[in-house]
Amino acid sequence: MMKMFLVFLTIALLPVATYARCTYGCSCTNDSPCEYYCENYQCQLPTPLFQKCSPYYTHPRQCGTSRFCDFDSSYTCQPKKTNGERCTYDYACISGNCDSGSRTCQTNYSPINTMLPILLPSVVVFMLLFIVTLSIIARRRRMRALAYYRSPYIVLPSGTPYSYQNSYMVGETLPPPYPGVISTLYPKTYQS
Repeated sequence: MMKMFLVFLTIALLPVATYARCTYGCSCTNDSPCEYYCENYQCQLPTPLFQKCSPYYTHPRQCGTSRFCDFDSSYTCQPKKTNGERCTYDYACISGNCDSGSRTCQTNYSPINTMLPILLPSVVVFMLLFIVTLSIIARRRRMRALAYYRSPYIVLPSGTPYSYQNSYMVGETLPPPYPGVISTLYPKTYQS
């Protein structure tokens, strides 16, 4: 059971654990393999605060994780805004949500964010119960199979003929006796 769980855990978490973006110097054709951005086919370090940057839609992570490229300040890297500060674009807020009505940064409430603390443990518990149930079923089947091999006698219901070839075949009729030979008694079985 533990081996099966470890195999499942490895398969589930291996792709998440092995993916890492290149910080600087790797060859690239777009921003996806780079931690920050790709320029001249090479991953670059983030642009420092208040320095010139390209527009947001070209390199969204060019200024790093705590800054953004601000159109309103002649394309310079500015610190991201906290909740309640004035904003124009979603990427200017730490929360990633610029409220269109009030034009301020707001906490991003989404069904996924509110359901994740409930949904994730439920899925984990369900998977563990599923694995435990499968292992119990497999163990019971294995024990039943072993019981047939371990018992030297089979208890047959009374009146059931005994098979001389295979003691596990119930309900098989006896063959006719060989002509001219006195038939011997077959071994007695336990009758219930």
